[in-house]
Amino acid sequence: MRKEDLEAIRQDISSMLRRYSVPKLNLPKEEFIALKNLRNKPELTIIRADKGKATLVMDTSDYNSKIQKFLSDVSTYKKVKNDPTSSTLKTTCDLIKKHSEKLNLDVKWIIPTCAKSPKLYGLPKIHKPNAPLRPIVSQIDSPTYRLAQHLAKILSPLRGHTRAHIKDSYHFVSEIKDRHLSDNETMVSFDVQSLFTCLPVEDCISIVTRKLEENNMPVEYAVFLRHCLTSGYLLWKEEFYKQLDGVAMGSPVSPIVADIFMEDFEEKALLTSPINPRFYKQYVDDTFTILPLDKVTAFLDYLNSINSKIQFTMQLEANNSLAFIDVEHEGSVIVNTWLPSHHHVKQVLHDNKLRVPRLRHSERVEPATVARVPAVLPYIRGVTDKIGYILNRASIKTYFKPLKKFGQFLPSVKCNVPLQDAGVYKLDCEFGLSYIGQTKRSIKTRVKEHIADVKNHAPGSLQSVNTYRIAPVTTSDLIYHKSSLKNIDSFQG
Repeated sequence: MRKEDLEAIRQDISSMLRRYSVPKLNLPKEEFIALKNLRNKPELTIIRADKGKATLVMDTSDYNSKIQKFLSDVSTYKKVKNDPTSSTLKTTCDLIKKHSEKLNLDVKWIIPTCAKSPKLYGLPKIHKPNAPLRPIVSQIDSPTYRLAQHLAKILSPLRGHTRAHIKDSYHFVSEIKDRHLSDNETMVSFDVQSLFTCLPVEDCISIVTRKLEENNMPVEYAVFLRHCLTSGYLLWKEEFYKQLDGVAMGSPVSPIVADIFMEDFEEKALLTSPINPRFYKQYVDDTFTILPLDKVTAFLDYLNSINSKIQFTMQLEANNSLAFIDVEHEGSVIVNTWLPSHHHVKQVLHDNKLRVPRLRHSERVEPATVARVPAVLPYIRGVTDKIGYILNRASIKTYFKPLKKFGQFLPSVKCNVPLQDAGVYKLDCEFGLSYIGQTKRSIKTRVKEHIADVKNHAPGSLQSVNTYRIAPVTTSDLIYHKSSLKNIDSFQG
């Protein structure tokens, strides 16, 4: 786009903004006060549900005890004394550099500049008795996060090639709709218990290695996968735990590995099964089958006999319906009643037969010769919709997002470790002097470097900034802007 066009857009938007002010929060005062009060109640934990759009208020003690129940499994987790972040980051960087040339890797993107500890939290499964938690390990900005993202793209084509695989809700609906049940048949759903934490890592690596070889892909990716799966750890309540087996739900590569393993597992299971299900479809850890009524228990026992770590539970249909993307049968014909709430827009399109015309229309439209990055703006009525109109005139697509989401008013259930973030920091020294710095790496790492430079009288260190003698950094004077200028009293250099 020409500079003159950009300047014209800037002037139009600037002129429009001068005539508008940001509206007040679209939330009744009473509700806003109630949310603030909830934030200030440490005895309560507010968290979204595992599925759907529900939000739960739990006793914090109940939430913590359910999390602790996971961590008490000594076959899966082991408490460690020190933070593994630095050592894991170094190993990750060394491994990427070693194989970067052969795999043609974008090292600058894959190697993290500021690594944080993965943090454990849980999402309640409100569709199950007693609402057990699904453990999630937030891997964002962890030492292996970007490498796992890259692996997910590479390994994704290795899945989805079995007859039982379900791609999405549309695929399942097309497969199941209008199928008939005989009088002696029933719909059954089989679900793997805690699939991610029970996945046998060595088996997963072996299966992926074999598939890489079969598809003439570099086996070095299996080396990366081994590192991502075996270097797992997490932070909970200021304590670190090493994950001994299984994969973390929260890593970008974990769902891919789970898919590949389960497809291999179920393909072999069906080949040797003494019972042949008339219909069998699998979506990650959930399986939908049509079986003879008198063979259901025997088939469950067979599945559970294959691998001691992969254990299934089953759910039989009730009132002619089954909670697997909600299916039911009317007489002998199976129909789909509704899709989960988070797919409601797709459901409307599908039910109104709009999906195929939309796809056909897209085939007729000539793509733009120059792809332009769309603008994503917080929606403010009367403001951003006008900005969108201005941008659309310049062929720039505009997408809107909520100005404030409900979750932004609630406290995070993840552990906060501000010193692991990048940002602006302030170090107070003698004689009322201060040093303010900015870093893209961990603030903790940068401050350690300052302390070492001061001790070693390194050129350019804090002591040489002024002609006055500046004392070594004191730990209680570290201030981090993202944590509301909160003093950090316990930093150890």
